[in-house]
Amino acid sequence: MSSSLTQARRRKAVDLKRAAERSASTATRARQNQAPASQVGTLLRGLSILKCFAESNAELGASEIARLTRLPQPTVWRLCRTLQNEGYLVADPGGTRFRPGVAVLGLGFAVLSRLSFAEHARPDLMRIATEFQAVAGIAAPERFAMRVIQRVQSPDAMLIFNIRLAQAFPIATSSSGWAYLAALDERARRAVIANFAKEQKDLWRKAQRDFQTALDTYRDSGVLINIGTYYPGMSSISVPLVSPKTGSIFSLYCSGLSSLLTRDVLANKLAPRLKKVAATLRLALEAEEPMT
Repeated sequence: MSSSLTQARRRKAVDLKRAAERSASTATRARQNQAPASQVGTLLRGLSILKCFAESNAELGASEIARLTRLPQPTVWRLCRTLQNEGYLVADPGGTRFRPGVAVLGLGFAVLSRLSFAEHARPDLMRIATEFQAVAGIAAPERFAMRVIQRVQSPDAMLIFNIRLAQAFPIATSSSGWAYLAALDERARRAVIANFAKEQKDLWRKAQRDFQTALDTYRDSGVLINIGTYYPGMSSISVPLVSPKTGSIFSLYCSGLSSLLTRDVLANKLAPRLKKVAATLRLALEAEEPMT
C-alpha cells in the first residue's frame, strides 16, 4: 500500500514537472514570436525617420521629425541617437539637429547599382528633353509616391515646377503614377486606389476622373497623358515599363509647359518617341541579372 502511494506521488511529481516545462517552453516561444514583431516595428520607425530627410529637409530637429513621422518626441530622440551611433545620422555641435550620415550613402549606391538600366536611357531622354524644351526621366513607386531615379533637363527648359533627382511626387495626380497604376492588374490597381481613397482623399478626389479618362485612352495608345492635373499649366506624358525578369514597374516620363506640350504634341510627337525608348529599356532590363 505504501509502495503504491509512493509510486503515485512520484508519477504526479513527474507530471507536474513536465507541465511546468511545457508551460515554460510555451512562454519562451511566445516571447520569441513577440521579439521579431517588436524589432520590425522599431526598424520601420527608424526608416520613417530617415525618409524625412530630403534636399529641402537636409537638417531636421527632433520636433520636426516627430511632426513628420507622427511619432512621440521621446521615441524620435531615442531612435535618432541609435541611428547616430550607427552612422546613419550626424548631429550638429549642439546635438539638437540631425542630418543624414555617410552610412545612408552606402544604401543609396547599393540601390543605384541595381538600377543601371536607367543609364541606358539617358542619351535618348536628353535628346527628347532638348527637342521639346522639357524634362524627361524615369520614376519608381514608393508607397504613395513616385521616386525619380533618372532625370535629364533641356538647357532651355521652361519649367514652373521642378522635381529633382531622388525627389518624389504623388502617384495619385502624376502621369508617372498613372503609368504605374496602368501597369498593375485590375485587382492590384483597385487595392492601391482604395488606399488612396482612404489616405489621400483630397488628391484622389482631384485626380480620379482625369485618371480614368487617361486610363481609357492608354488602352489604345499605350501612353498616359496628364494636362494640368498634377500642377496647373504643366503637361506630362508617361509610359509604363515592367521588368521582364522581376516584374518591377517603372515609369518613363516627359514633362513641360502646357503651352509647349499640347495634347497634340504629346499624343502624336512625344508618344512614339517615349514608346521607342521604353522598348529599348525593356531589352536592357531583360539583360540584367535578377536579384537573388
